[in-house]
Amino acid sequence: MAPPAVPAAAAGGVHLLGAGAIGLLVGAAFAEAGVPCTLLLRSAERLAALRAGGGAVTVERPGGAGATTVTLEGELAGGAGAPHIGRLVVATKANQAVDALAAVRHRLSRGSVVLLLQNGVLGVFSAAAALWPRPHDRPAFLLGSTTHGAFRKPGAPFTVVHASAGVGACVYGPPSTAALQAAAAAAAAAAAGQHAQRRSDAQQEPPADQQDQAVGEMLALLGRGLRSLHPQALDAGPLERELLHKLIVNCCANPLTALLHCRNRGLVGNAHVAALWRAVVGEAKAVLGERLPGSEEELFAKVDHVMTITGSNVNSMLQDTLARGGTEVNELNGWLAAEGAARGVPTPVNDLLVTLVRAREAACAARAAAAFNFSEGPRVKATPPGSRRNRSVEKRAESELRTIVRGLCGFNAKQLAAVSHLLPEEHLKQIRIAMDIPPTNQGRRRQEGLVVKLMRADAETLDLAKLGEAVAVAERNNLPFTDAAVEQQLSWWIEGLLEDRQEVVDELHQLLQESAQDWQQLRTWVRQVQQHRQQQEQQQQAQQAAAADGSSGSSAADDAVELLGPDVVAAAVDPEVVALMQELAQQRQQRPASRGGKRPKSESAAAASAARRSIRKLLKPMAVARSAGAP
Repeated sequence: MAPPAVPAAAAGGVHLLGAGAIGLLVGAAFAEAGVPCTLLLRSAERLAALRAGGGAVTVERPGGAGATTVTLEGELAGGAGAPHIGRLVVATKANQAVDALAAVRHRLSRGSVVLLLQNGVLGVFSAAAALWPRPHDRPAFLLGSTTHGAFRKPGAPFTVVHASAGVGACVYGPPSTAALQAAAAAAAAAAAGQHAQRRSDAQQEPPADQQDQAVGEMLALLGRGLRSLHPQALDAGPLERELLHKLIVNCCANPLTALLHCRNRGLVGNAHVAALWRAVVGEAKAVLGERLPGSEEELFAKVDHVMTITGSNVNSMLQDTLARGGTEVNELNGWLAAEGAARGVPTPVNDLLVTLVRAREAACAARAAAAFNFSEGPRVKATPPGSRRNRSVEKRAESELRTIVRGLCGFNAKQLAAVSHLLPEEHLKQIRIAMDIPPTNQGRRRQEGLVVKLMRADAETLDLAKLGEAVAVAERNNLPFTDAAVEQQLSWWIEGLLEDRQEVVDELHQLLQESAQDWQQLRTWVRQVQQHRQQQEQQQQAQQAAAADGSSGSSAADDAVELLGPDVVAAAVDPEVVALMQELAQQRQQRPASRGGKRPKSESAAAASAARRSIRKLLKPMAVARSAGAP
């Protein structure tokens, strides 16, 4: 049973705006860490629904990691007479953040600290600052971003599935000088023509050192309260680099998945998409210049890498368009276009993407959202209300789902473990129950029906294509499924470690620290593999040098002396006998020493092989979780 909630008004508490997937994930992290957290809701209906469940918020973690239920306090965001807010986290979508913040503006003061946690947070910050035209009235702001992937469970408004548990991170810190200048310009524009009255209450304008103290306390609270989400406080410069890199990935990926109706994997390997990515990256570099670190080719490679390892994700902008909601395109590509216009730099591709996504928003708002089949099969659109249902299509989809479920329930433990990252824990639990029931038992069919019902309800969030592929592999070869995205991520990490690529070393060092894994042991394994590689290269070089310097006859003679002994070779004065001995020596050297036909590995090769297996075993859970995360 979840512990009772403590109001955020209590000492050390925080208020939270945003009851979506990321908002609930953040609120649950605070509650797990013992930090009082109050969820601010926009409507009385939502507040009543939260209270009807006793304030319970559940976080499910796929892959057998279990679920956690906590209790959050709730209140209306814009309630009259509501208390002052000292610490606020805004975890709404970017296109909703400013309106949500405006609803609680009267509860904030210069002594408050606000963390903005969105995609496109630089644009959100400028717009949010304009809510306080007078700088002396404005609260202190921190900017943040998260790489955690999460989605709300269908039919359960306060249950969130944490898809990237173990590998995501939250970064946050103060805005850079450039971001502060942009915010000041936006606030000045909002203040034009207004006559804001100076407040007489001295408490509304504390000295700067008091505001710095409040910011420091907020940073300490975030580090303590978000420890399950791997928080990292950064200085203004490194933080802006992180935010801009994430912005570029979002600008390349999000609009195109919404327009093309595909998962992230649908963008990879498409030459036309690649051309658009290069155009977006090129315009971003032209607009931001040195403010955006990395060459155009490096940024393009980063976008392609992120899309490959998160190929199974249903992008947030695609989800928004299907749900007939507004998107974050204004805060992403729109922000880049606005920055370009301010500097006189044309951004035609970003302008076009913004226009197309807005057109799609309008089209989706004018009709029922299309029900999209994310399998590799034909795309299926739901018929509009009042028209005839395509029962043949529904029947085929149901048959495909039952085939997948029947195959999953016939897996062995190793095969099921190989797809555990693709299924919620409740699905895995019910599949394991079916696995224990004999196939001829009537109870097996009933249990399979229950699994079908669960998967049908969550069909839009499941990667049915990969699950179907796993079933086909098991039926053909009786082997576990190999996830290409996971293998590519593992290969990227392992080769990066062996080549001492600094970005890979830094990334894995942080991930292992966050998951309490042994970094030094990993380094030991890596050194073993590197040493074996060096030995192989040296042997190859020596062999090549020997082949270049000596004749084949002299090399064979040397082998004969080494293998048969100098006395035996010297006694063979007949040239034909010497030639025969040399031939036998060569054959003996090339002959496998074991009866199984394989030459035994050297101690170095065996140690390197064991070390590589250990590296894979250590990194694979993180690669699995990374493949389920969302940019």
